[in-house]
Amino acid sequence: MNSWLYTPIPPLRGETGYPALAPIEKEVNEDNLRKQFEPNTDSIFDNPTLSGSVDVNEMAEFPISWQLKRSTSNVHQKKNRYVSNLKINTEWSLVCLWSQYDPYKPEFLEIRRNSTAKEILVSGTFKLMRDGQFVVQRKFVQLIEAGFATTQIELEYSNDNYYCNRNYSITGTLTIPAHTADKEYGKGVQFKSLLDLSNDFECLLDPKTTYFSDV
Repeated sequence: MNSWLYTPIPPLRGETGYPALAPIEKEVNEDNLRKQFEPNTDSIFDNPTLSGSVDVNEMAEFPISWQLKRSTSNVHQKKNRYVSNLKINTEWSLVCLWSQYDPYKPEFLEIRRNSTAKEILVSGTFKLMRDGQFVVQRKFVQLIEAGFATTQIELEYSNDNYYCNRNYSITGTLTIPAHTADKEYGKGVQFKSLLDLSNDFECLLDPKTTYFSDV
């Protein structure tokens, strides 16, 4: 009686030489690969460590807690009045201008930015306090036009000599479009660097400029 030896049937192989996959296994593998190479669409506001485009409708809110200081060291020479400054970040700051005719009265609040590339709306609230007592409270929406760096809010309230040399403070919030909070400043820095580079090339092309070979 002849004995039969079992010979395993080799698996089917695809065009690449690797074992061919069943249709279901092939679909699963394709889905896994697709997920690995799909771009990450998470918002940077959900995860601050991520980078990418920012929704122009997102707003950044900055709390304000500001003790106004008035001294001879912070007199604005051109405007001939006391000024107080509060730096919010590298792009934005607040400036309080004291009255020219009543040096003990804060008169205007300015919102300032470093870059002037686009027009944007800023909004917020503020409360002016004097010796811990409420003086005036306002909500505001201000337009800063392209080409301009400031917008001004008048502090409308009455004052008299009885309130001379008092302690003033401002609390509130400033809300600005999130995509301009720091990126506008970055654009300004990049533009300045390109301008400096352009000036350097202009000097090199100037025949009056000393060349390295002449040194």
